[in-house]
Amino acid sequence: MKITMLGHATLLIEIDGKTILTDPWLTDPLYFGRLRHRGSFKPIVDFSDIDILLVSHGHDDHFDPKTLSQMSNSVPVVICKAYKKKPVKPVFMKYIQLKKERSVLLTT
Repeated sequence: MKITMLGHATLLIEIDGKTILTDPWLTDPLYFGRLRHRGSFKPIVDFSDIDILLVSHGHDDHFDPKTLSQMSNSVPVVICKAYKKKPVKPVFMKYIQLKKERSVLLTT
């Protein structure tokens, strides 16, 4: 398994031939309300290689609309059920909201 920190809470996890992206925020500006990040992210991810998108919660700094718009809508998204937010673009075909202590088996 290889884990790469891309910035803020965004991790790229490579395991068993699969690529998982967590809490994507890979675009500028690096500011949401009172939250500010210094510097800028470098787009080092080839979004076509992402197999699963994991989102811990629906805040924009973990679920950035600009980053999401660069991804294929066929990528499965897994997010906490407490957040009803869905990205406007792209509309992901497989959007899974998990309740606490629940699990899902994904085959990609």
